[in-house]
Amino acid sequence: HMSEQKANLEAVVYFVLLHVPAYFVHWYLEGIFRWQALLNQLVFVVALGLVFGYLFRKNRSILPSMLTHFGADFISVLIIGG
Repeated sequence: HMSEQKANLEAVVYFVLLHVPAYFVHWYLEGIFRWQALLNQLVFVVALGLVFGYLFRKNRSILPSMLTHFGADFISVLIIGG
């Protein structure tokens, strides 16, 4: 058992660890390592993780976090793919 804030921070760490390998796949495919892009992604993922934790604590449901995650991914694809 731990506080909600500590649990949220721990979840954010796991969330980041799950998303970092995606950057390395892009690095492998492109052949170019970009520190700035990696740092931008880490900041974005940490911020989203904190938002998801807040949404879960506020609503006591994972659904708002899932919908927000979908929306963030959808917007990212539109921006990057556009």
